[in-house]
Amino acid sequence: MLWILFIALGVIHLLCIQLSLAPADFITKALLVPIAAVALYRDTTAQPAFVKPVIIGLFFGWIGDVLLHFQGFAYFIGGLSAFLVGHLCYIYAFGKEVSQSKKVHFVMEKPYLILPYLAFFIYIIYKINPTLDTAMKGPVFLYCFIILVMSLMAANRYHPAGKASWNIVLWGSLLFVASDYFLAINKFVGAVPYAKLIIMSTYIAGQGLIAYGFASRYKLEK
Repeated sequence: MLWILFIALGVIHLLCIQLSLAPADFITKALLVPIAAVALYRDTTAQPAFVKPVIIGLFFGWIGDVLLHFQGFAYFIGGLSAFLVGHLCYIYAFGKEVSQSKKVHFVMEKPYLILPYLAFFIYIIYKINPTLDTAMKGPVFLYCFIILVMSLMAANRYHPAGKASWNIVLWGSLLFVASDYFLAINKFVGAVPYAKLIIMSTYIAGQGLIAYGFASRYKLEK
């Protein structure tokens, strides 16, 4: 039921963006990630040790959502920092899950998986570096690096996660990357048509899939 509520609220939020309905857009945005976190906890009661950091990561994502809703340098850096901590929580969770399985890391088996992430990181630097203030380059490039590591670690879950959960979480991580890519282009390079809709639709799907992927893998028997 909570997952259905998450999807429904996500659709309502996108409609609020399209129709410029304030403060309904902020209220729906602020409710989305907490619902996903509660749904994940309800399905698993955070029994596996690596579910807890995912829930904590969602909490920091919620902080980032709230801060980035407002304009200003301080809000942007605060939101960026919150999301960065959230990604570090995801990286920890994905890594812990793999390490406890005692199986060979998928990325070690297929090291060429690193190449598209590395190429995309270089592309991002090339794309936004000319328009960034010097003070912004460090935080922005660090964030880009961390979110790509997060997605790579999601790919690394292949052996312990099971095919379904692996696909769901990996797609979630890639949609999260896509959301932040469009956000960066829109903010630092040039206006992207329907930017808010694209950014939020990919973000909602990304966070939701990461949470649901873990819930489906570790759901308790009722």
